[in-house]
This record gives sequence, C-alpha cells and structure tokens, in this order.
Amino acid sequence: TTAALQNQYLDCAQPLPIRNLTRTPIGIASLPDPVTAIDPRPAPGSALRTTDRTAPLTPEFDQARYRGAFSPGSNWANGWTNLDRLGYFPRCDTANSPQSVPDEVETLGLMADKRTLSWDAPRGTYGLAFYDVIRSTNPRDFSAATCVETDDVDTLAQAVEDPLPGQVFFYLVRAGNTCGEGSAGFTSTGVERVAVVCGP
Repeated sequence: TTAALQNQYLDCAQPLPIRNLTRTPIGIASLPDPVTAIDPRPAPGSALRTTDRTAPLTPEFDQARYRGAFSPGSNWANGWTNLDRLGYFPRCDTANSPQSVPDEVETLGLMADKRTLSWDAPRGTYGLAFYDVIRSTNPRDFSAATCVETDDVDTLAQAVEDPLPGQVFFYLVRAGNTCGEGSAGFTSTGVERVAVVCGP
C-alpha cells in the first residue's frame, strides 16, 4: 500500500490486470479454489503495461517499460517451465482451455544473403501459428504498411523488393493462430504498435 512505490492492491479485481486467471471450484468453503489456468501477461488496458519507475544503475538490472515479471507481449515462462508442462498456460488448440493468441516472435533478422528474413517462433505452444510479414518505410508507423506475406507458416520470408535510393525498409513479423493475431510489438515508450491488417 506504499503510494511512493506505486504499489496497488487489487482485491479480486475485475477486470483482471493479467490476461487470464481461471479457478475451478472444489466446493470446500475453507479452501481456495485451485488455479487451473493462467496467462500472466498484462491485459489490454492494465496498469501493469506501463511504468515510469527506473531500474537501479547496476549491471544486474535491465530497464523494463512494464510492471511485474511479464511484458505485455511475451510469457518467458512458456515452453520450458513446469507450469507449461502441467498445462496451466492457455493454448488455442485445446477446447477445454482458456484461449490465447501467440506471444511476439523473437530474433527477427536478415540471413547472410541479405534478402531472407528469419525469425524464431514465439515461446510455448499456442496451436498452429501463422505469420504476417509487414514492411514500412517509417519505423514508428506500421498502420498503413505493406503486407509482404500473409498467413505464412514457416519462419522465413524473402525481402524481394529493393528500397529506392535514400529509402529504408523496416520489417516486423506478427504471429497468429486460430484464436487471432498476436501483438505487433511495442514502441520504445511501451505503447503497443498499431499495424495493418493482412488478409481477409
């Protein structure tokens, strides 16, 4: 409750500050209902998505633009922790689980030929993922960008068009699944990017 630390206590908050927390009632009043699914990424509009706090100026700390352990676009615990192995994280391909769009893709870059974009799939399992490859001439605006590939199923794309002299192309890759499209990433200020819709 320390206001100077920007702490907030949200007693059974609705809406939740995280994307999902599902409990299964067990019918015993003296015991809490067990958590059966959780998506710890900050929910849209959540106070957890931004912060003006600064990290200590020591090598052990990195500055984050969000509050808590999880960024809005990535669940770093997905794909390797016991929580994931036990099925607590939402998946889009499971009928009885809360559904979730994929995290952000990782390590987008050009291969040695300087024409092939490659990236790593989002961490964890979210069902069959597809990718939109988006190109813009403005690194701050992808709202009217060009869709280079739509619903691609591999993690490679060809940068087939050359920029004009003095022009620069900026690329981003957005993952999606049958639940919907994932995030197009976040600006340096922590605001989620608005990106063009590719496909129907």
